[in-house]
Amino acid sequence: ATIDDGALTLSPVELKVGDGNISGSLELVPVDDLFALNLNTEVDALRLAQLAGDDQDPATVPPLGAQLTLTGQGASVHDILASSNGRFSGRHDSGQLKLGAISALFSDFLTSILRTLNPLAEEQTYMNLECGIYEIRIADGVADVEQMVIQSERLTIVSSGYDDLVTEMIDLVMRTTPREGLGLSVGG
Repeated sequence: ATIDDGALTLSPVELKVGDGNISGSLELVPVDDLFALNLNTEVDALRLAQLAGDDQDPATVPPLGAQLTLTGQGASVHDILASSNGRFSGRHDSGQLKLGAISALFSDFLTSILRTLNPLAEEQTYMNLECGIYEIRIADGVADVEQMVIQSERLTIVSSGYDDLVTEMIDLVMRTTPREGLGLSVGG
């Protein structure tokens, strides 16, 4: 890390977390009375151990691979995000999420959504995920969910919508399809 004339630069950033890696760079540069952010991050085979339950092996949590690029300018973190442009592209492989652990991490918000989308989740301790695809474009402070697909052993969830980082309003539409037979094809 270096600080030169008020500019913070972290480059390169390399972290090893279990079997996963996080790499990238971050620049926060003063411009007039504002700060300009330039962030590039890549994640490979990262397993978020916080999503594992107390009695769950963290190696069973789905590994995530993702890239995030983000630029923005402002006087605060909110202002920087409200002006941001960039892209998030992520994929996760198969694994298990303990629904109670998700609840503890996300203050029950995500668990409530999952149980609404899949009423059978009340009977489940774990959600067995098969894969996930996340493509989000960020333009002028609006994160547009171009593709978000999560496939579990029982359900396929397809989502689209946006998150307005200026007003902090989220508008997502989630469509669920029970899995029968082969489910979602590779081509689909």
